[in-house]
Amino acid sequence: MKNVMFINASLTDGGSERVMTLLANQLALSGNYMIKMLVLRDKEKTYLVSNDVNVVQFHDMNKNKLIKIFGRILGIRKNMKDFDGEFIIAFMDEIAFLTIVASLGLKKKVIISIRNNPKRKDKKVIRLISRVFTLPLAYKVVFQTPQAKACYSKKIQNKSYIIPNPINKNLPSDVEYNFNNKMVIAIGRLEAQKNYEMAVKAFTKFNVLFPDYKMYIYGKGTEKDKIQNLINDLHMEEKIKLKGFVNNIFEELSKASIFISTSNFEGISNTMLEAMAMGIPTICTNCPIGGAAYVIENYKNGILISVGDVEQMAKELEMIAQNKEFALKLSKNARKVNVTYSIEQISKMWTDILN
Repeated sequence: MKNVMFINASLTDGGSERVMTLLANQLALSGNYMIKMLVLRDKEKTYLVSNDVNVVQFHDMNKNKLIKIFGRILGIRKNMKDFDGEFIIAFMDEIAFLTIVASLGLKKKVIISIRNNPKRKDKKVIRLISRVFTLPLAYKVVFQTPQAKACYSKKIQNKSYIIPNPINKNLPSDVEYNFNNKMVIAIGRLEAQKNYEMAVKAFTKFNVLFPDYKMYIYGKGTEKDKIQNLINDLHMEEKIKLKGFVNNIFEELSKASIFISTSNFEGISNTMLEAMAMGIPTICTNCPIGGAAYVIENYKNGILISVGDVEQMAKELEMIAQNKEFALKLSKNARKVNVTYSIEQISKMWTDILN
């Protein structure tokens, strides 16, 4: 039996945290792995972790950023020393950097999981340093798409793997797609990356021809007021609702007749996969690092559009809303991701590295 330790920021509503939790639970369930999970921020848990996974929450109340970083490195290193295993899996740039520094001089194999667009402009110095310093020292690197892998040197590529996100096996299995629900849903953090301004403007154009539809946006974030102000300016308060974060997101998603994602950059979106797995016709921006394009076959199991193209999004919404046969085709084909991206299939890719 192998011991594996996962490290991430928290167990809240982020995509990497969800993937880590699904993977940790599945490996523990297999009976072949003893799993420890170290989380570095003192936040409320929103993802369910198996009782077979040992979760350690690191507490650091220091408000000085430099002291906090140093404290986290020492905390990670202590946990590594106490950990009777060689494999450490770290998610996200900042956590990867802290983990690699903490592992120096220890006989640990650190696997880094890169989750987003490596080429995006970033003002956080620690992330910039991480991309230069962290990956060369990692044992292996996991990317979500070939496009992300191609951003790095041949040396990094030669020790890397492409592993997409898994689908939550707890998705409702008996959901029947209802074309007549007339509900468009978007899910994700209310941040600039997600470009909800595009979503609001596109739905407003679409709603002129299809006034029976409503759009619900689920998530929380720093751009909430900005998005709400745009909704108000367009007089769409009764048609577009910001619903915040909810625990029963699968239940809400099952009510949708269309799912949209308007991100400027994105890995493989968990909510996109889940919408498709539930048979919801899906429209996504074909954004870096190619996550949507990795999964969607255009006009077969979903629709890809250009980043920031409000007019195209409105037209594709119209195409689905006015063509039930087309919508049902997308729904039927989209459900096939349940096999390709099942947690069993994806965890097998990870165990190939561990073995």
